[in-house]
Amino acid sequence: MFVSLQALNHQLEFMEISVATPEDLDALVGLACDFWGGFYDGFDDAFVRAVSECLVRDAFTDGDLALKATVSGEVKGMLLATRKGHAARLDEWASARSAAMTAEEKKWFALLLDYMKEADDKTFALMDEDDVKLSLFVSSQKGCGKRLLERLTQTFRERGMKRMFLWTDDSCTHRYYPDHGFKLAASYADPRYSMLEKPYHTYIYWKETGLQPDE
Repeated sequence: MFVSLQALNHQLEFMEISVATPEDLDALVGLACDFWGGFYDGFDDAFVRAVSECLVRDAFTDGDLALKATVSGEVKGMLLATRKGHAARLDEWASARSAAMTAEEKKWFALLLDYMKEADDKTFALMDEDDVKLSLFVSSQKGCGKRLLERLTQTFRERGMKRMFLWTDDSCTHRYYPDHGFKLAASYADPRYSMLEKPYHTYIYWKETGLQPDE
């Protein structure tokens, strides 16, 4: 669908950036479904939603570092961040959520949980106590992601956080980050998903928040 520049600027003008709360969970999960559904092509909608909810719950750890972008009440983007040592505890939730899954779905769900934990652990290991992790960054509208990142980066500086880290992989447009000033800290081929046609890489990036020495 073609959207004129004038219409896009109008949407951005009326975009609201605000703190995300637990009441926004359904909307955030729905947004995640739109992005990761294609990766699980062939699985039913209930499984895709479970995966998407897993991603959101894993990232929604620090309420003061969770932002959403809305236009006319519709969530168009989210950016959720995590302090070092604030990793989500999903065991109980995941066990209950997977109870009704098929054997194949349980296999892929467990694979995802293991993969995320390893990537989180590797990222936290590179961080200092005054660093922060961008845990989930999703935008469905051009210009939305930039505004979310600018707003949350300002919050990081206000909290005295020096560097922001994140991990991403071949399922995402990971070149976005080096193109926007992030530096590669580490990368590795993950054996879980490298069963596919080619190695599946995970990338850990970092960037300074711009915190000044006297702040």
